[in-house]
Amino acid sequence: MEITGKIDPLTGARFFAALLVFMYHQPWMETASSPTARWIYSTMFSDGYMGVSFFFILSGFILTYTYQERLRKSDAGSMKKFFIARFARIYPLHALTFLISLPIAIYSSKGLINSLVAGVFNASLLQSFPPVRWIYFSFNGPSWSISDETFFYALFPFLLVLTTRNLKVWIGAAIALFLVLLIAALQIPNTELSHWFFYIFPVTRLWDFLVGILLARLAFALRPRLQSSALPDVGVWAALGLLVVLIAFHNDVPQNLRWSLYYAPAFALLIFSLTFSKGVIARLLSQRWLVYLGEM
Repeated sequence: MEITGKIDPLTGARFFAALLVFMYHQPWMETASSPTARWIYSTMFSDGYMGVSFFFILSGFILTYTYQERLRKSDAGSMKKFFIARFARIYPLHALTFLISLPIAIYSSKGLINSLVAGVFNASLLQSFPPVRWIYFSFNGPSWSISDETFFYALFPFLLVLTTRNLKVWIGAAIALFLVLLIAALQIPNTELSHWFFYIFPVTRLWDFLVGILLARLAFALRPRLQSSALPDVGVWAALGLLVVLIAFHNDVPQNLRWSLYYAPAFALLIFSLTFSKGVIARLLSQRWLVYLGEM
């Protein structure tokens, strides 16, 4: 599959990532009277937040795939168009959900001052930076991820230029950063602060986004070889197999790792492999109805 136009298998895969996140937010299954429902939730969906890692990596991949030619020269006109397009994509809907959630947020607030502080951070999409739960989960709680994406968008044109050369060095740096975060996740106790640092904090989650950028760079560099190779099909099955194994043993893994790092390699391999794959999984994910759901 040539890297031109929309990559349908990745669009279809977005639906399943969103489904994971949605099912994670159905905690009633964890205490349901049905043993089957409890088993399904604990086995498959209790770590459904992993879908956020998929989206952050995919975001870096798709933006690089879409804009690397347009922003290559880093001219002011192209940069302006990029930022306007990103703003138009996320902020109007964020403002709408902010207003909708306003009455509930005020009703359940910790006081007027706290509401005003949280409101300023949320309205400006900076709520993920303070390590304070009533700020980063304020108003429309899931908008913390949009706060992270806004931070990624702000840095993207500069990361795109920086990664144009010395791809191997950047890949090495990403691996080194992964190991640093891995060691930190194993050493730091699982607390509300570690949850913020490994899952919410935009600077930490920038690693996921950077991986997506580097995957796209690597995809373009290896495109001539992989377009005529069966390797991508093998990669898709390997990624899905790895994901199944990771989910099966997730209860034995420290929570700090599972916020992001634990599942990220499987998602990275899946995204990269689906870009070129012509196999049965890629064809299934390219079905029109699945692509439609992924776009939604």
